[in-house]
Amino acid sequence: LIRQGDIGDYFYVVEHGEFKFTIDGVIVGGCSRGGSFGELALLHDCPRTASCEAIVNCEIWKVDQMTFRHMLANKANKETEVVIDTLKKVPFLSKFSDEDIAAISNGLKTVSYMKDSKIVAKRCAEKVFYIVKAGVVRM
Repeated sequence: LIRQGDIGDYFYVVEHGEFKFTIDGVIVGGCSRGGSFGELALLHDCPRTASCEAIVNCEIWKVDQMTFRHMLANKANKETEVVIDTLKKVPFLSKFSDEDIAAISNGLKTVSYMKDSKIVAKRCAEKVFYIVKAGVVRM
């Protein structure tokens, strides 16, 4: 389906079947139902870094580069809107302008923690402000 070094034109999602990925003839990975591949060449306008070959009969969905980039941009915009709406609900941030809230949202970074992980230790001076995006935090 994809030959290493070719120009990238599509992003692929596997409906059913199985693919192997090779670089210079060496198997480096694979994917099956629900997996996807081909995004690197579309994101970075570079040649394909690996070859992708169907191991069994497959059915895939393909998305062209323009549609793929449009989908990414829309997803990013929606996520930014959600963050800005959430920040506007934080009482001490309510006095900030929309531009300030947008600037704050641009500086946020998502960090994930496993259940029962310590996020902040007692008597430890933190220089980080946390907002819980999902899950439950015990004090």
